[in-house]
Amino acid sequence: MHRIRGRAVRPAKTQGGENMKNMEAVLASMGDGVIITDQHGQITFLNPAGELITGWSAQAAMGRHVDEILQIVHAETGLPVPSPVAEAARGSSGIGLPRDSVIIRRNGTRGYISATASLVKDAGYNQYGVVMLLRDIDRIRRTEKEVISKQRKLETIFNTVPVGMLILNEERRIEQINWEAMKKSRQDFAEIYDQPVGEFFQCVNNSHSPRGCGEGESCPICPMTRMLNKALLSGESSYGEEFPKMIKVDDVPTRVWWRVSAVPLFLGNRRCVLLIVEDITQYKLLQENLSKSRDFYLTLFENFPVLIWRAGINKTCDYFNRSWLQFTGGHSGGRTDCEWQDLVHSEDYLHRCQEFDSAFAVQRPFSLEYRLKRYDGEYRWVLEMGKPFYGLDGSFSGYIGSILDITERKAAERDMQEAKEAAERANRTKSQFLANMSHEIRTPLNGILGMIDLTLMTPLQPEQRDNMNIAKECANSLLHVINDVLDISKMEAGRLTVETIAFDLKELLRKTIPIHYSHARNKGLMMDYHIPETIPPFVKGDPHRLQQILNNLLSNAVKFTDNGQVTFCVQQRPATDGHIELEFRVTDTGIGIAREDVPALFQKFSQIDGSFTRKYGGSGLGLAISKQLTEIMGGRIGVESERGAGSTFYIVLPFAVAAGPAELPPAAIAVTAQDVVRILLVEDEAVNQSVITRMLRGRDYQVHVANNGLEALRQLSWVQPDLILMDVQMPGMDGLEATARIRQMEKPAGKHIPIIAVTAHALVGDRERFLAAGMDGYVAKPIQMENLFQAIESVILRQREREVVAALQHGSSEGADYHNPEQIREIMGKCIERLRQERAAAECNFSAIGELAHQVKNSAASLDAHGLKMTAFRLELLCRKEKQQEVNEGIAELEKGYMEFRRIHRWI
Repeated sequence: MHRIRGRAVRPAKTQGGENMKNMEAVLASMGDGVIITDQHGQITFLNPAGELITGWSAQAAMGRHVDEILQIVHAETGLPVPSPVAEAARGSSGIGLPRDSVIIRRNGTRGYISATASLVKDAGYNQYGVVMLLRDIDRIRRTEKEVISKQRKLETIFNTVPVGMLILNEERRIEQINWEAMKKSRQDFAEIYDQPVGEFFQCVNNSHSPRGCGEGESCPICPMTRMLNKALLSGESSYGEEFPKMIKVDDVPTRVWWRVSAVPLFLGNRRCVLLIVEDITQYKLLQENLSKSRDFYLTLFENFPVLIWRAGINKTCDYFNRSWLQFTGGHSGGRTDCEWQDLVHSEDYLHRCQEFDSAFAVQRPFSLEYRLKRYDGEYRWVLEMGKPFYGLDGSFSGYIGSILDITERKAAERDMQEAKEAAERANRTKSQFLANMSHEIRTPLNGILGMIDLTLMTPLQPEQRDNMNIAKECANSLLHVINDVLDISKMEAGRLTVETIAFDLKELLRKTIPIHYSHARNKGLMMDYHIPETIPPFVKGDPHRLQQILNNLLSNAVKFTDNGQVTFCVQQRPATDGHIELEFRVTDTGIGIAREDVPALFQKFSQIDGSFTRKYGGSGLGLAISKQLTEIMGGRIGVESERGAGSTFYIVLPFAVAAGPAELPPAAIAVTAQDVVRILLVEDEAVNQSVITRMLRGRDYQVHVANNGLEALRQLSWVQPDLILMDVQMPGMDGLEATARIRQMEKPAGKHIPIIAVTAHALVGDRERFLAAGMDGYVAKPIQMENLFQAIESVILRQREREVVAALQHGSSEGADYHNPEQIREIMGKCIERLRQERAAAECNFSAIGELAHQVKNSAASLDAHGLKMTAFRLELLCRKEKQQEVNEGIAELEKGYMEFRRIHRWI
């Protein structure tokens, strides 16, 4: 008897061979795999289905032990699974495999299987072998795993979705809840399960009703109750409904906002509801705050005292604030555009449109002023400012603009402009008045000073000379006041300038201080000064302005000191980058100044006490001018004083250190009678003609006089002057027009006659105006002889320099190659050595020295050594005077300049 699927099968008593064939045919046609082994576990039968499951053919498996064919392991752990054949062989029946068993086929692939093994016995119930049925469940098991995996994913999504989700049964009780919803409660799932939904959310209506959730007085109008009824009773879904809800938070009734969705579900044959609850309280609060903010700004814009408009990208205005409507009387301006043709003044309309369109095209801010019609028909000046604005995504959304009524400001600007023009007219009137007064005062003053100087040049009795000196001092005082007023005028115009040139500081101080000795001696004062040897002798700055400041301080010190002494000293401060600071101090033992009066010292037309003016005199301008000059030069001025204890005024000025005498500008050279300089004096005042002519002839100049510009033009051809002294203000033809005519006449021949303006015009810009008109120099009236001669000789010197350079450029340089630096150095060195020999000689050969000086001058010009060239030129001119001492001094000065030039340029 054989046992199939656990039941014993007895063989029929017919012929065994036929029965076995029938049995094998039956087993071979089965869909499950069949393996039959003998009592020793050797395989005696393997059907085709078994071949597919094991991967072994029947022929290959026949006679092999079943454990060799059936390699079964657990799918998760990989551990071997005990063979059911062995268990069945030990007498157990219906032995199967554990769940998740897999077979390792002959080719190494794996597949899920299930198996059952039973004993096979013969008719005598003797153990014949074991039969095992194998079933391939690989597809079933993999489908199960996919279903389980999807289920787990859905559970994970359900639990981790960031909104609360609950599944309610028909009684509105919780059957399932995700983690986000559980966070709303402090209970675990066991406590939440089967809770009414209202109880879970701590709904205040639920606590008010003893019958529970959905039975309270307010429940029928509760949006959630309505949504649940709709889902459970009608099977309809509700999505994203937002509503407020009163719940208890820590037993405190709290108003929250929810966004709720209710979706009907069928779990099996039971109707359920998926409830999705999202807390949007913070979003609603933000929305409410934004709404309040919008309302606030809208109210602000509506009531802002500025006209506000907004235009979209199609240039259509879609908003005007209340101020706009009130201003225009209810008009919304450009209802379909932004041009507002009916409101903008016709003269401003085109300009406003062009400005708006050009700004809109490139999305830039704009601003313009124009006239806009008010509700009463009056055109008001407005300032419109527009700026592009952009959406949240950064895209251009249009323009927002504001309009401000500036009519009053325009009126104020117009008044200010009129006041400015009136002030400018007044200033021009003042300047013209000063010019006229300066001219009217300087013209007779020029005659007075000129006649005094000429008289002082004649033999006089001591008393007469004293009288003339007093008269000259009085005239100079008047001139000083005039110059102070003009300096103040220049300062007010912002046109007071300073220059930077190299000068001998110690020489300037030695010339400045003694000027005040006479006045100090007349008052019985001691006057002393100290100039340290350590200060640099040569510096760069404005020597004339420095002298003006020092003269002012020294003059005041002597003026306000009745007893004692006046002391001057200079101190050097630390040097940096080739610059130094020098402090000049003037100390007196005079009346002193109270501390509270110090601020008034440096103000224009200011003196501490009006009685001082009567006692000491003065205009009160000196210190104000000194302060301005000091500050323009980059320095500072101050005072240390006590009433009755004297004063110390000090100035601190920066200077650059000059390399040496080679950097000094050329000094004026006295031109002698051998030069035969012809001067044409163009002057309409007889007194001035007489004074200036006598001054010039006193220096052996040839003088010719013309009464105006026309006469000067007529005399040019036969006088052929070397220099012209030209008055500016004259009848017939003034000096400026005459200068222009002369310059025009000179152009064809390429000539240039030096012209010096001699005029009483001394206001701001006069000197620059005359030089720009073609003049070469400027001397203000009243004329000081020293200033006049210095100007004449300086202009003649420059003219002769031009002639020398022109000759040098045309090759008239005695065969020297002035493009070869080595040859130039050799020529210059030989000339200097010969000049030393000439200086050592008992008698000077003026002609030879002049020729050598000429050679040095040409060589220096080729090397751009301007200072050395001028020194050589002065020596050349001095040779014409034939005065040995002056010539020897000129040679010594040239040697000194030459050695300094060698040192600077490191000649060996």
